[in-house]
Amino acid sequence: MRVNRMGVATPTTTSRSIGLFALAALLLGAGVGAFCQTAQAGYSGDLITITAANENGIAHRVFPLPELPPQAEVPARIRHMLQERFELRTDQGDLIGAIEEMEVELIGDPVVNISFTATAGSLDTTFMLSSAVLSFPTLTNPPALADAELTLTDTGSDGASVGVVAPNDGLFKALYNGSTEYAELLGSTGISGGSTTIMGDTSSSIAGSVSSIQAVWTFELSATDQASGSGVFEVVVPEPSTLLLASCGLVMSAFCFGRRRRQHR
Repeated sequence: MRVNRMGVATPTTTSRSIGLFALAALLLGAGVGAFCQTAQAGYSGDLITITAANENGIAHRVFPLPELPPQAEVPARIRHMLQERFELRTDQGDLIGAIEEMEVELIGDPVVNISFTATAGSLDTTFMLSSAVLSFPTLTNPPALADAELTLTDTGSDGASVGVVAPNDGLFKALYNGSTEYAELLGSTGISGGSTTIMGDTSSSIAGSVSSIQAVWTFELSATDQASGSGVFEVVVPEPSTLLLASCGLVMSAFCFGRRRRQHR
């Protein structure tokens, strides 16, 4: 510090430069921490669990997470695509419904995405598709977004409907920290022939700490009709490159400030 002619203490060039360098170091550290988020991601439960139920019974299908060799690093991304139809049958062999195609993606950034095409059996059928839980180092007040889209097709030209299943308020649910709801998107809809698409999205910061996310589809589909959906839930982590650029800018400011002051002495 230096005392000017008015007797007021003012920062010296050195102290100002040190302050800028310190702030740059903090931003750089934050960038490194954000960069490590993906590497520290974790997954629990099954990759996806599918349940279909109607008056004929209940059917389940589980796709487990891939097994990792001992001491192997947790992958930053897990993706499973299924392009062949599989049927959902009861233990007695009764057909409840079918999944025509499906894709599940977990990204440590973190992002959870579920896409599918489901066909109901001979009766109105309730489907549930639930992803694994994606965990990550705790984020505080992070921005987040959820987006969902569903196309309903009347396969028999006799009308089709897809409905919200109580106690839910939407067909697609984005969850964090276990069972806390971030968003419920898409309401019930129906058509008389052809197909229709409904869409919804939301984005806002999540207040408090967030350490895990999950995505769930739950809906009732009219008999023999088809629904194709895609839903994503993402929590935004600051880009390391953005923080690195900010820190570099502060370093340059500190350097130029000090040089300018020295030239005017």
